[in-house]
Amino acid sequence: QSRLAQELKPFQMDPDQVRQVIWNVLLNAVQAIAGAGVVTVATGKEGKRAFFSVSDTGPGIAQTAMANLFKPFQTTKEQGTGLGLAIADRIIQSHGGQIDVQSGPRGTTFTVYLPCLEV
Repeated sequence: QSRLAQELKPFQMDPDQVRQVIWNVLLNAVQAIAGAGVVTVATGKEGKRAFFSVSDTGPGIAQTAMANLFKPFQTTKEQGTGLGLAIADRIIQSHGGQIDVQSGPRGTTFTVYLPCLEV
C-alpha cells in the first residue's frame, strides 16, 4: 500500500544514499511480515521536514532489541549482518535528519525525517 503526498518538492540529498536507506527499511518490513501481512509506505511534510514512513503488520520489535536497533552488528535475524539500520541511521544523520521507530505487538513503523532544503 502507499499514501504519497503530492505537495513534496525536490530537495537536496544524495539520492543513492537515501535510496539505500529506503531499501534497508523496506526490506526489514517485508521480512517482518514473512509473506503474511501488509507493508505501507507513506510520504509527507511536517513543518520544515519531509518524511517517509514504512509500516508493517509484523510481530513488532522486542523492547530488549530497541535500545540496540541502530548499533552495528546487532541483529535478531539468522542471516542478518546487523549493518542495515546502522548504515541507514548514519546516512540520515549525515543529511541532518533522524529516524523514529514505533513498535508494538501488531507492527512497526519507521519514519525517516529529512530537512526540506528545497532547491
